[in-house]
Amino acid sequence: MEREMNPAELFKFYKNILEILFPKDWFIKASETHEAFQQYKICNKVIAQKGIIKYPEQASELPAIGKIFLNSFVLSKITNSDMSRLIIGSLKYGNKKVKGKIKQKFPDLQHFQDIMVELYMGAWHITKGNIVTPLEKEGLPDLMVNFPNVSETLYIECKNLHTKDKRRIADVICKANNQLENTKKHCYDCLAIDATIPISAGYVQDDSLPSVASEIIEEIQSLLSGNEYRAIGSAVLIWDDFMILGTPPQKVAIAYRRRCHRIDHKNPKKAILKSISLFEGFTTYYSLRWIV
Repeated sequence: MEREMNPAELFKFYKNILEILFPKDWFIKASETHEAFQQYKICNKVIAQKGIIKYPEQASELPAIGKIFLNSFVLSKITNSDMSRLIIGSLKYGNKKVKGKIKQKFPDLQHFQDIMVELYMGAWHITKGNIVTPLEKEGLPDLMVNFPNVSETLYIECKNLHTKDKRRIADVICKANNQLENTKKHCYDCLAIDATIPISAGYVQDDSLPSVASEIIEEIQSLLSGNEYRAIGSAVLIWDDFMILGTPPQKVAIAYRRRCHRIDHKNPKKAILKSISLFEGFTTYYSLRWIV
């Protein structure tokens, strides 16, 4: 018979994984503006509170708590950890060069956010039974994915978008196109763009597209419609949000979601079949216990 999991244990689980992936003692002297450090502080706070969230004092921390749960799913996959049994593994993702990149660059906020896009794309495909190879080679896309029953290889270039500025979107598309062209193989080529920051969806009540997401999708589609950027077979726009089921301070369930929208090039060098799953997002649930 499985024991009921103490909510504090989930925060301890994530905290322990962060300690594996960052340099030793980094959290002692880390910058307070770093996303991972802020999550680490929240973990310590909730652990001290035995898994209980204070209401209304900590209501503003719900988006950051969401990141903790979404990242727990991702980082548990690349460290061979078991979230359901709270077993911590070790970094098993990629070759020595890839592991070194994670350890070396995670302390920088910009690199941390960029690499997390690569990691959650890779982790998602691993959960689908696909073979994921991180490519740490200059000029090549970030990931190579092989499917069990599909002969073509999928290459994925991952980008993190910090603004909805059209010039920046065009720059991201152009750079990704160049990297995907460098594979020079008969394959599927995909661009994954995380736009969580500019979309800033936060708390939502339904599945409708946020207005900023619609703007970015429209701009990407306009770029992937003519005779340019044809190495990109499809782009996937990704963002985070969360829904609350129930009313605080009563016990509530929160659904933290990583959502996505696929945008196909209208005239690609090689179209990606609709049946090829590039990314479908994922959801993690957490029952919050509040104390007033």
